Amino acid sequence: MKSGARVLLALLLLASFAASGAAAVFIVRHAEKRDPKDDKSTLSARGFSRARDLRRALASTPLKAVYCTEYERTRQTAAPTAAAHGLAPIETPSDDVKALASRLRALPEDADVLVVGHSDTIPELLAELGVSTRAAIAPNDYDNLFVVTPRASGAPEFHWLHYGAASRPAADAPAMKRRP
Repeated sequence: MKSGARVLLALLLLASFAASGAAAVFIVRHAEKRDPKDDKSTLSARGFSRARDLRRALASTPLKAVYCTEYERTRQTAAPTAAAHGLAPIETPSDDVKALASRLRALPEDADVLVVGHSDTIPELLAELGVSTRAAIAPNDYDNLFVVTPRASGAPEFHWLHYGAASRPAADAPAMKRRP
């Protein structure tokens, strides 16, 4: 699916969440890093483009807060969306996912929020929010958009979407084989 069609589909789904009146927690991994081997790396040109795609995907969602971690790449990913909504990103420690989940659960019912995290913290955050689906995020996966909508009782509603350009396969990933 072409990038424009993917963004349109994501926008339509996001608009339906916003219209439901229930709060939604939108969770993404930071965008592509300049140096994949450097833990402190900032965003690459592709990463900045994806950050703008995120802004566009969440443009019609009335965000009340944007959370990121202490790493510059999460702040860079969050910045365009936060600015478009007139918000300052709220920094949370990447090593305290339980505290972030507690904070998110304490938000008002109508508080849609964005969380920009990391491939190793997002699965834990999803579990802390009650999502039973296990999300494994590969080192080269940057296009996931997780949407968690709490319910009054039981497990939250969960949607696993994608936004922006499709993530590129890892250089060392085996080639896909076609069926005969």
